[in-house]
Amino acid sequence: MKHYSELIRNMNNFEIISIVIASLALFLTIGGLYYAGNQIRLTREQLTNAIKLIELTKEIHQGNHDWNRRIAAQDAIVAFRNQNKTKELRDALGGIDINDAIPLKTIIKKFGTNSELKGYIHSVLNTFEGYSRGILQGIYDEEVIKKGLKGTMIRYFNCFRPYIIHIRETRNPLLYNEFEGMINRWKTEETKVDSRSQIGNS
Repeated sequence: MKHYSELIRNMNNFEIISIVIASLALFLTIGGLYYAGNQIRLTREQLTNAIKLIELTKEIHQGNHDWNRRIAAQDAIVAFRNQNKTKELRDALGGIDINDAIPLKTIIKKFGTNSELKGYIHSVLNTFEGYSRGILQGIYDEEVIKKGLKGTMIRYFNCFRPYIIHIRETRNPLLYNEFEGMINRWKTEETKVDSRSQIGNS
C-alpha cells in the first residue's frame, strides 16, 4: 500500500491524465462492444421475424391462389353445363352412340347432312383442350375438373379419336395434345397399383 502511494506521488499530471483517458477509452470500448452486440441481437431478431412474416404471407397467398383455382374450375364446369354443348353435339349426331369411337367415314358423311356438326365437335373439343391447358398452367384446380368432368372428357376424346387423328394429319399434329395428355394421365392413375412392401406381413 505504501509502495502504491509513493507511486502515485511520483506520477506527474500528464501520466495521471493519460491513465484516466486510457481508462475512459477502455470503458467506452467495452460499452460500445456491448451496445454493438445488443444491436446485432436485435437485428437478428428483426430478420428472423421478417423471414417468418414472409413465409406466412407466402402461405396465405398460396392458400388464396389454391382457393381461386378451385373456384375458377367450378365456375368453368357450371358454365360448360349451362351451355349444353354436349347436348347440341349429341343432337347433331342424330343418335350415334358416343360411348365408342365413331368411324371417320361416319363423321364425314354426317358433315354432308348437318353443316353445324363440325362446329359442335370443335366447340366441345376446344373446351376440353382449354380446361387441360388451364390445369397445366395452374389456372384451374385439377381435382375439381377431374371430379366434375373426367368421365365426360374421356368419353368424348375416345369417341372422336378417329376424327382427331384425321385433323392432326391434315392440319396440325399437335391439335388437342394437352387434352389427350390430361386424360391419359387420369387413365394411368386409374390403373396404378400401389406396390406392397416386401418386408413384414403379406
